[in-house]
Amino acid sequence: MSKHERKCEHCGEWNDVQLETCKSCGEAFNKVFRAHMAKLKKKKIFDIPLIEIKETDAPPIKILKKVVQFHQLIFYAIIGFLVYLSTSLAH
Repeated sequence: MSKHERKCEHCGEWNDVQLETCKSCGEAFNKVFRAHMAKLKKKKIFDIPLIEIKETDAPPIKILKKVVQFHQLIFYAIIGFLVYLSTSLAH
């Protein structure tokens, strides 16, 4: 056994850590963990609610929406800073 192998939880055989399924029994490793990670990859971690710019928007509308997005980000930054101050001063 090397440190780059793991034991199959189904049959007990040692396999390379790069494998997704056991070379002996064919079962998938860490099914629950892999399903959870796949779900997390689909989910956006930093999904900031900004106004949506669509491909079908006219160029002046796109520019206006970019300006609105910029102001939204500034607003969220100010709110985040105020939350930071309130939590740091509370201690």
